[in-house]
Amino acid sequence: MMITDAKTFRELVKRLHERGDRVAIMERREGEFRKITYAEASDWARAISAFFTDIGIEAPTRVAILSKNRMEWGISYFGITYGGCIAVPIDPELKEKEITHILKFSNTKAIFTERCFLPTIKDLASKMEIEPIITLDDSKELTLKEVIKKGLELLARKEEKEVEVKKDDTASIIFTSGTTGVSKGVELTHHNFIYDTVQSEKLLNLIEDEVFLSVLPIHHTFEFTAGFLEPIMCGGKVVYARSLKSKELLEDLKDSQTTLLLGVPLLFEKFYQGIRKGISEQNALKKGMVNLGLAMGNLMRQIKGRASKNILTSKVLEQAGMDSLRIMIAGAAALDPEVELGLKALGLNIVQGYGLTEASPIVTINPAVGSKAGSIGKPIPGVQLRIDKPNVEGIGEILVKGDNVMKGYYKNPEATREAIRDGWLYTGDMGYMDEDGFTFITGRKKSVIVTDGGKNIYPEEIEQILQRSDYIEEVLVTELFDREKNKTELTAIIYPNWERIDEYIAEKDKDEFAINEILKKEVEEVNKGLASYKRVNSFKIREEEFPKTTTRKIKRYLFFEEKKISIDDQS
Repeated sequence: MMITDAKTFRELVKRLHERGDRVAIMERREGEFRKITYAEASDWARAISAFFTDIGIEAPTRVAILSKNRMEWGISYFGITYGGCIAVPIDPELKEKEITHILKFSNTKAIFTERCFLPTIKDLASKMEIEPIITLDDSKELTLKEVIKKGLELLARKEEKEVEVKKDDTASIIFTSGTTGVSKGVELTHHNFIYDTVQSEKLLNLIEDEVFLSVLPIHHTFEFTAGFLEPIMCGGKVVYARSLKSKELLEDLKDSQTTLLLGVPLLFEKFYQGIRKGISEQNALKKGMVNLGLAMGNLMRQIKGRASKNILTSKVLEQAGMDSLRIMIAGAAALDPEVELGLKALGLNIVQGYGLTEASPIVTINPAVGSKAGSIGKPIPGVQLRIDKPNVEGIGEILVKGDNVMKGYYKNPEATREAIRDGWLYTGDMGYMDEDGFTFITGRKKSVIVTDGGKNIYPEEIEQILQRSDYIEEVLVTELFDREKNKTELTAIIYPNWERIDEYIAEKDKDEFAINEILKKEVEEVNKGLASYKRVNSFKIREEEFPKTTTRKIKRYLFFEEKKISIDDQS
């Protein structure tokens, strides 16, 4: 089932052809699912590569992909790497200045993009000698369809050039800014990706009929490896969701009979909240039956060591359109243990993993059987993890070693030497390991707040608890200087759940100023369960969402640049 003997994407693409007319990729267009088979994916990738070599684009030329999720994205990637060229995935939400920087710094010579980006790309291409520009949809420019057609003609005439692609050749340069704001080009090899995918599957135990619903941006390594390579290499099916709108997402999930869903914690929190809200609106009898089902689900989880459905919870999942789900994988940020256990009580098998782009990206997976809520699990086979310089609580920086670790940062040997020392990747994440070998993350090294008494405060831990409130949509805990008090305080910057706030004000016949009263009560309630040095001293209301990365992490660096920014300066 799983292709485990391919060493490069060139070898993998050839092997895909063996699966023939089996559907590899699907996407709903104009109301119907369009499909690409494994044989087509293989042939089209080879055709793209043949076209490139015919016009003189050969290894190790950099070729960019600037596009939202769509079927053609993965085909283009395989076409680039099949011939030894290097793929440069670009976040389609970046500004023109950021796109320009990536194209220049990587010395990109060709690009796959969508029609909507053509005005920007054509202007940049004329200044940077980028040729050809290939559109993934129909346009007046050179299209992917035309490239594939020309490439297939070359293959039919047996004019495919044989090239040598080695496993340690760079396959991708992935530019990350993330929450730190520092953009670096991560060089990942063919072997990095394939090794990480094969080893991860050993803990996931995927089946050949697995249907993955792709909702995260594919330019991000988490989605590319776990949501594209994983299903393709195991013989499953990738279905691209139309959007993250609840109605469309649930329709796509139900109509495709999705068995595996990869997402960020926020997505699963929304699912859980939606289900809980639906339960609360039932009459007393139905509510009682569902609660009985949840109690049974919790009991069976404790006995079996894994989530299992029962007749009562299955009905809830069926009504929510989620009854086909077999596995849900949460990554990119910490999953609230309360949400994890709540979903497991419903019979949904949700596991949490951990990784970072520099590790291709999967490092750990919490096993389906015998998992621990709140933990990121154990390292995948062949990968080592250790805690560096643990303090008295056992907390230290998480270090990783294995064949999934990057080659280095593109054109940045200094940053590479800082990140990889004696073969160990210094992740910048802080955590601890328990007596059973399960790892728990406490926060980012750069985010740690040290009190005057020498105590460490991990803001992410407090944020997670605050976000359990129905009235708090997003929150960032930081240390800010209060001019009036002339001292630095632990402060929560809160973006409220305005919908829930409005409902409360209407229900209680309160005026709009009640929001401060509501949030003050929520913060005080959380403080009761925290050690005195971790308690939030003040809060500030934010009128709009925090700026975030494409994996929905708050860009913390925008709020941590200066240690003593006044509370009055924050909005």
